[in-house]
Amino acid sequence: MTSLCITMPSSQHEACSSQCRTLKSMRAALSGIAIVTPEWISRSLEKKEIQLPKGNLCIRTLPSKAERWMVKENCSMQNLCKTTARFGVARYAARLKLRECSPCPSLLELPLQGAYICLCGSWKKGGLTPKKADAQTILHEAGAQAVSATSLMRQLKDTFKPSSESEESRFFVLLCDDAKTDKDSGISTTLFDEISSSLNSLQSSGLKTKVLVVGSAWLFDCVSCGTTIVDVRSYSPDSPRAKELWKKIVNVPP
Repeated sequence: MTSLCITMPSSQHEACSSQCRTLKSMRAALSGIAIVTPEWISRSLEKKEIQLPKGNLCIRTLPSKAERWMVKENCSMQNLCKTTARFGVARYAARLKLRECSPCPSLLELPLQGAYICLCGSWKKGGLTPKKADAQTILHEAGAQAVSATSLMRQLKDTFKPSSESEESRFFVLLCDDAKTDKDSGISTTLFDEISSSLNSLQSSGLKTKVLVVGSAWLFDCVSCGTTIVDVRSYSPDSPRAKELWKKIVNVPP
């Protein structure tokens, strides 16, 4: 079992950020495993004892794709639930520590706890997105449930039943790969019509349920921020059908 993750620090951000965002570093962040810099190894060897991962010896931030989450003004260590990637690793680790001694439900949730997420597209290795198995690993460890398009449509329909009106907020996400055409996007006309209809119904239903259609960077930025990102303006998918649904969500004129 991994007990430590080592990665290079970045010179672009002062928030103890890593140079890049790898599968291993994201899994370490989700598990509360320390992410240290090569300097930690050098310092430990110099002192002839294991050093505490602090200061420039550890990584506190995994850089987000959307630069807006790296803006300094958006960060406050006093507000552990605010959406920001700055010090996201440290903030999420603090939440993991707090949940050991606190019954507060909001501190018990993983970043994508309870979300139903359908991977749309082929997610082939070599593209701009990671391979499907890696995406599924992150989804699982972030608390999400990977579902098929059929299952997502069924679960979504259930939210409109009278017995579901009092339920907590639920998230249904079409997570798209880098496909540029509808043929390769995995979004059939049936799925498109169902999601479009649900978006229209949710606007007047008063339900807390949310439906998101996003590009792949959204998933990894959720890990960097340690929470489900609801404001998806920075995560436009590429295929026409997916983009049309995304525009409905972010209220972009057709």
